Amino acid sequence: MAALGLRIIHAAITDPRLSPRGDNTFFVETARSVASGQWGRLPTIDGSSGLSVKFPPLWPWTLGLGQRLLWFLPSDTANATWAVLIGATVAPLAGLLAWRLLDRLPAGRRCGVAVGIALVAAVHPLLIGATNSLLSEVIVVPISLGIALSLNRIQRCGSRVGSLFGLGALTALATLARPEALLLWGAAIVVVGFMVRSWSAVVLPLAIAVLPALAFSAAASGATDTPVFVSTNAASAVAGANCSATWSGEAIGHWSKDCLDEVWLGRIPRRQRSVIYAHERQPTDRFPLQLGARLEGQIQDAHRRGAVYAIRREPSGFVRAVPFRVARGVGLWWSKDQTRLETTEGRSAPWELAGRWTHLLVVLPAFALAAVGTLRRRGALAAMLDRVADRRSLLPLGIALGVWLLGVVVTHGSTRHRSAVDGVFLMGAALGFAMVLTSRWPGTTSEAPTEPSGAESGTIHGSSATE
Repeated sequence: MAALGLRIIHAAITDPRLSPRGDNTFFVETARSVASGQWGRLPTIDGSSGLSVKFPPLWPWTLGLGQRLLWFLPSDTANATWAVLIGATVAPLAGLLAWRLLDRLPAGRRCGVAVGIALVAAVHPLLIGATNSLLSEVIVVPISLGIALSLNRIQRCGSRVGSLFGLGALTALATLARPEALLLWGAAIVVVGFMVRSWSAVVLPLAIAVLPALAFSAAASGATDTPVFVSTNAASAVAGANCSATWSGEAIGHWSKDCLDEVWLGRIPRRQRSVIYAHERQPTDRFPLQLGARLEGQIQDAHRRGAVYAIRREPSGFVRAVPFRVARGVGLWWSKDQTRLETTEGRSAPWELAGRWTHLLVVLPAFALAAVGTLRRRGALAAMLDRVADRRSLLPLGIALGVWLLGVVVTHGSTRHRSAVDGVFLMGAALGFAMVLTSRWPGTTSEAPTEPSGAESGTIHGSSATE
């Protein structure tokens, strides 16, 4: 209730910041097209209309569905209401996952920490502010927590068909919201499959996750005449993070449009380049006419080539930016340039600043304590961790976090890009809080997990998915 109430209050007192060329404006306009029966088609600069593949489809289609379900509300109010309802699910999901992971605490302590981390998720200004931004982070965080819950269930109960289908469906949704989610959670799925000694626990959820993404990618590739995986946005993310502007100065480790402006478009035919330049010269006070899928595909290829060329030309700049990218990604450091960009993308500056300090002072210290305890096999911190949780149940979260960090190394670090693993940071904080409790009040833990894992109880078999 706290999560829902605070998000309602925030939505009531803070209007979404919809800049004409912002990502959230694209989502809102596409959602309006979906709700009106236009199937997401947007006006293009050549005077017609067409589908865009700039961004993944799940979030604008989710907003469009919300407008249809809340047909009695104005579209802007429907968007805000739908985002509030989805965003509020983060708190109970975080509390449930913490309860599952802290299986070596007695019920009272276990419940207290789970409720505590649910409250942190409910009142965290970054998570509240993301809800009103109308960006895809609204749906990415709860889906990621759902995937983590599904993986934990498979670890405990074995590779049952229903659990595998649910895991695959959630991973498919995450991929259609953020394509990199397939790498993050796909790696975790493989690890869990090996842990429970079941090929079906790997093949079935991955197949369910990949098929919708491949179907959409095939359609996008056909429309653009070039290979596209879900959307063309990944290329601009890499290109915008790799040039001289982001390898030094205030924007080091972040993203800059200056990098995109440096990309050479010479391989694109002159006639089509003139259309791209005309698109850039459109008035900035209203939502621009779109280029269309074919030109978006050509720009994607140019961005990809530009990023590779820039890195090859100055590898030292790429390496120099890596620690700053990681520091921005985990929330240890930020700059005015990052604040300016993220607030123009829909976030409220006061809530963004409060959220960053909440993450830095509340979440990160507890997360760091748990991380050190997890990485160590011996010592006081390792013993503290083993008294509150089975470290094997933490492995999928660690794998997802590691893959995400690799993505940060190649692209850039920001609050938005951390949304895929915000749930992992919250769970690390829950573990850290529990470790502190057990150190201050000894004798409050169980000698063994209260719920035996599936591997130990003998319920996991390689053929169980077909039973």
